[in-house]
Amino acid sequence: MLSTDEELLTKKGLEWTEEVEENQELHTRAILDGYTVKKEPMYEIPLSCLKTTDGEVQYLSYKDKKWFASRKHTWLKQRFTETELKEKVPEFYRELAKEV
Repeated sequence: MLSTDEELLTKKGLEWTEEVEENQELHTRAILDGYTVKKEPMYEIPLSCLKTTDGEVQYLSYKDKKWFASRKHTWLKQRFTETELKEKVPEFYRELAKEV
């Protein structure tokens, strides 16, 4: 039978990082107590003044290093982290961002 460490390494294919090794008790408590990592908020940028011919609001979208407006599509980059808003999204559009 595999030990807990071996099971984790086998199932996940990952090695313990130095940080995990140094904080084994903390990480073990997190696993045992059901700790979950808080997800970073995501933002969309609706462009309410731009609508499709069937009345759908368009969103600031990014693909292939190009910015454009499009209706919601899962295959387009239309959700942005706060860091992306600050570093990548053109300044004019940042004020329009809505947390989702």
